[in-house]
Amino acid sequence: MIEIKVPAITANEDTIKLSTILKNKKDNLAKKNEIICILESSKTSFEFESPENGYIYFLFNEEDELKIGDTFILSSKSELDDKKINQFIKKKN
Repeated sequence: MIEIKVPAITANEDTIKLSTILKNKKDNLAKKNEIICILESSKTSFEFESPENGYIYFLFNEEDELKIGDTFILSSKSELDDKKINQFIKKKN
């Protein structure tokens, strides 16, 4: 399992918005370089691609504000159950 961090898409902002999620729980298997979500700053939007083949799990919802550098997606070669995802979230808090 890898943690995917919120990228800085502009130099002047500490947060960006998770505008659109393109992979959901029912369709969360992504190919490397497939667009999985759209991130938005006050000046631009950015199509975010999966860094690897695997199952994608978003830790936030659409329209949430994300802090640059925080983990916002988990990616795994095998499917994760809700218990594993919730354990990760609790450990981070």
